[in-house]
Amino acid sequence: MEVPKLDGLPAMPDDLADDAADRWREIFPMLDAMGILQPCDGPALARLCVLYADEREIRMEVATAGDPKRSDSLRRVLAKVVDQLRTLESEFGMTPASRMKVVTADRPTDDEADSFAAFLKADRA
Repeated sequence: MEVPKLDGLPAMPDDLADDAADRWREIFPMLDAMGILQPCDGPALARLCVLYADEREIRMEVATAGDPKRSDSLRRVLAKVVDQLRTLESEFGMTPASRMKVVTADRPTDDEADSFAAFLKADRA
């Protein structure tokens, strides 16, 4: 199902921490170029950016944790954050497999592609 493209883009929330805001500025242009961003995507994109910042912070804490129990605890938290990141990355079409599922107004759906292929075959007959 194709969702109509709304006018405008999501605005970066003012309360994003520096690392999360940096990530927003890094990935926003890429997602915009893909043509998938809509104004209602702002909160999910902000969560994605916060998760990236959290992942980075936790990785640094793991690297400096001297206590094995603390390190193990941080690794469990990191695994959950990475899992959440993977889910949101997929939602935004940020993995090769998930990009194949993203439908925008500029990209034909499978039904449209099949119809066009059938038209081309019929024209040759």
